[in-house]
Amino acid sequence: MLIYWHAYRGVSPNFGTLIIARVVQAVGAGIVLPLVQTILLTVFPYERRGFAMGLLGAVVNVAPASAPSISGIVIDLFTWRSLHWILLPLIACTLIVAIVQMKNVLPMKPAKLDLFSIVLSAIGFGLFIFGLSMISVYGFTNTLVIIPIAIGVVSLFCFIKRQLTHSTPVLNLALFKHSTFRLA
Repeated sequence: MLIYWHAYRGVSPNFGTLIIARVVQAVGAGIVLPLVQTILLTVFPYERRGFAMGLLGAVVNVAPASAPSISGIVIDLFTWRSLHWILLPLIACTLIVAIVQMKNVLPMKPAKLDLFSIVLSAIGFGLFIFGLSMISVYGFTNTLVIIPIAIGVVSLFCFIKRQLTHSTPVLNLALFKHSTFRLA
């Protein structure tokens, strides 16, 4: 009976495990979209890139528009946990097809993760956003607003400076040197 209950719950023994799994899923989704854009820009010829990016935009925008309705129907018929089980066969098939059919279209480059840059950006963005969110609670002049924003701005400044001088930046800010990129 206990085994059945865990399978029914989507193998998440508690809420914390479910949240951690969703965070991992969100990180994966955050990586996929820029990667798909990079591959599309590499594979499609220059004159067809607009079509490819438009098609990607259409596909990406269909999910937020249709998923709530479809999920609502599934939840009405079953439980919210069944949403995870319904997608499992589709994900497994996609993984198998990807392993068998996909070929590498981008050149392989040795890369090294710049951990210090990631820490700087996490501190910078995190504290800056935290400070901004505290404005509505404490006002502009409170130290719970000023200090996080100041530390966040300094961290982001150090992050930007590091990205512009690092040989393999985490975020290539040199793109802003091009007027077309800045305009977009």
